[in-house]
Amino acid sequence: MERALAVLCAVAEDAEPTGVSEVARRTGLPKSTVHLSLQTLRHAGFVQQDETSDRYVLGLQAALIGVHAAERSAVAAALAPGMQELAARSSEAVSLGVRSDRSVVFVKRFETSHVLRTSIRTGTRMPLHASASGKCLLAEMSEDELVELYPDEVLPAQASNTIRERSTLLEELARIRERGYSHARDEFLDGISGVAVPVRFGTKVVAAVSVAGPTSRLNAEDWVADLQALTTPADPAVIAAGGVPDDPGTTTQEVEA
Repeated sequence: MERALAVLCAVAEDAEPTGVSEVARRTGLPKSTVHLSLQTLRHAGFVQQDETSDRYVLGLQAALIGVHAAERSAVAAALAPGMQELAARSSEAVSLGVRSDRSVVFVKRFETSHVLRTSIRTGTRMPLHASASGKCLLAEMSEDELVELYPDEVLPAQASNTIRERSTLLEELARIRERGYSHARDEFLDGISGVAVPVRFGTKVVAAVSVAGPTSRLNAEDWVADLQALTTPADPAVIAAGGVPDDPGTTTQEVEA
């Protein structure tokens, strides 16, 4: 079971389909063991195999478990009521993102009421260096950790305003640490802007919450104070309770994307 879970996690780390050799390299397991684990996971629906390339991606069962985990997450439960209220008041999308390797993955999202909206949904992955939430998470890392994560000076291009040099990214992260929030304008997709603040469990940053929308409509900084107020109750006592203590029966329904 430990080997199969290691293989599953290795597949999940890559946004692109991955092969047996790559999974073996990441896990340190023999290729024969990786192959057998992948076939078992495939039969159970946790991975899918591309018939042309024979490479693997996460399957529907893994996606369903991810959705259920996000829905039952104590952090998501604690923040969901405030996120939903902020989405309704701002008429923009409000998302909760967590780090996965070099990406931020949105595990909870309340959509804007505007007809003009982004294509971003729950489960969307963005490069950390090309999004407000991602940069917010990167800002909590040490310079040594950042250099290990990005060993090359040149960073992958994503949109017209993506930060493309590691040195520039490090300077931006220093400013984010100083002001306590991050913003992105046309960095993941042209025409999309956002602002994000960290979610802390004690002193540890466990996620980021963001407001995002079309650049033509969104003034990101308008929502910094609201995001900071939203994340303030997310202390260990609230999170341990799985929600807001004075209203334990509150449930929320995620808005249709």
